[in-house]
Amino acid sequence: MKYALLLSFLFFTVGLQAQDAPIGRWTSHFSYQTARSVAYDGTDYVYVANQNLYRFSTKENSYDLFSKVNGLSDVGIKMVRYNKVENYLLIIYDNGNIDVLEDNNFINISDIKNLNVSGSKNINDVFFYNSLAYLSTDFGVVVLNPSRREVKETYVLQTGSQIARIKSFTLYKGNFLVASDLGLYTADQNLPVLQDFTQWTVDASQKIDHLISHPTDYIFAAVGNLMLYSNTASLANWDTILNTIEPIINIVKGANQVYFIENGNTSREIHTVDMAGNYKEKYGFMNALDVSERGTTFFTADGWTGLHEVFGIYERNAFHPEGPYSNSAYNLSIENNELYISGGGQSNWIYNFSRDGISRYDFNSWKVYNQYVNVPAMDTILDILDVAIDPRNQYLYGASFGGGLMEIKPDLTVTAYKNNGFFEPLGGASVFRIVDLLFDEDNNLWMSNYGSSAPLVVKKADGTWQAYTMPFAPGTSEKTASQIVIDDNGQKWLVAPRNIGLFVFNDNGTLDNKTDDQARLLTQGVGAGNLPTNNINCIAKDNDGAIWVGTGNGIAIYNCPGSMFDGGCDAELRIVQY
Repeated sequence: MKYALLLSFLFFTVGLQAQDAPIGRWTSHFSYQTARSVAYDGTDYVYVANQNLYRFSTKENSYDLFSKVNGLSDVGIKMVRYNKVENYLLIIYDNGNIDVLEDNNFINISDIKNLNVSGSKNINDVFFYNSLAYLSTDFGVVVLNPSRREVKETYVLQTGSQIARIKSFTLYKGNFLVASDLGLYTADQNLPVLQDFTQWTVDASQKIDHLISHPTDYIFAAVGNLMLYSNTASLANWDTILNTIEPIINIVKGANQVYFIENGNTSREIHTVDMAGNYKEKYGFMNALDVSERGTTFFTADGWTGLHEVFGIYERNAFHPEGPYSNSAYNLSIENNELYISGGGQSNWIYNFSRDGISRYDFNSWKVYNQYVNVPAMDTILDILDVAIDPRNQYLYGASFGGGLMEIKPDLTVTAYKNNGFFEPLGGASVFRIVDLLFDEDNNLWMSNYGSSAPLVVKKADGTWQAYTMPFAPGTSEKTASQIVIDDNGQKWLVAPRNIGLFVFNDNGTLDNKTDDQARLLTQGVGAGNLPTNNINCIAKDNDGAIWVGTGNGIAIYNCPGSMFDGGCDAELRIVQY
């Protein structure tokens, strides 16, 4: 059984993951394979964020999952920061929205998100000081009072008519320091009217990306690939610790050392430096985006493999809650009362080169099929768009948009069907674009071959194959095929995307005898099928046997599918009253 409704997936991706939820209550199933930000509360909980949020108890070895269903106000978390003095978690979203998690209660502060300003509202950094949170944003420094759930004041800094984009904020030797795209701004922390930008001085020569400091003893900075240090009142001269291969994307202060995170296409490292600016260690073989220290170890948010705890240069543990491999889902299928997520994709019918494979949920736990987890042989099988299960032997079949038909046996043996004489390649000699799969009542596996002159292919129950041509419209050079539905008469309905229409095919129960085959192309116009448009998105069969067609211009319903080759049958066009 296949679900073509996008709504089904949308509700799967916003909410709290829970087991055995009551009827009528939504649950969500996020991927926890990757992480974007991490914050340790200093005693027990590690908070990990990406599109979602979860916390890991180091004492209980358990997880709590959070979403819009149980507290979060938004999706797409950019960073999390924990204030160990005030004991609350600050949750920063991509759109400038903010949540505060304190005593297991969420409080939303949407002032920046709702601010009526032109341009970006990105929040780039957080600095906690004196019960306040200083937020570095693309339009200024926003001083947040989390205990009162309000914005206290805003410092909009500028040079001439140019407003500075704030990258980082810190306190050093009695001065507030602000790193921006226009230079390094400084002001006495005790000035009464810091909202007046004329009270700030700027050194336009210092285009610093990141700052972190001890209020009186030292300050660290990053400028592109440079790791910098100073312990003097004058910031005119910096000591260079290291010139890295790729840019420094973040600096994090620990109890006795500072973490510089280097991340780019050719190098991804964490560099540690002591408080005197002396280089200590380098940690590689990761894709770290954020760090939070825990005593003699530290946690990393890894963009590839999620949450890690690092014990040494080559010692680390990776762990995360169960879930699908990624948050990408091209298709949802229910097979044997289990949910299968096809993690591939296509954009304008060009493959996405996705290696996410297939995620299976038995409504208790998740299992993943891809080259990274347990099926190395899937390394050449990309963009899985659909799944079907052979009811006789539980073989798992995947439609690869570029790699043909994939077969996985229960022992994880993989067979890829490509050059079998029934698939036709498109865009390359070995590019076989299979989109949809469907078993019929006789255990024949039907599939659509996009770009083929014989777009409907069947792998029969006895293991032999057959392919069937379709009556493409005159003058149409594109050969397309996607979703398949079999009606109560055994006829195959095949979507032909890219504004071609809808095929109906009847093999008359003789798969190898093509002389009695019937095929028809349904398009716009009375007598031609009466589709509201030839741009077809999806089809489904209802419990009465009618075929519903979702188009770019509304719904069309074929209430007499059995008459498609016997007098004809035009679609009924339902008009939805708003």
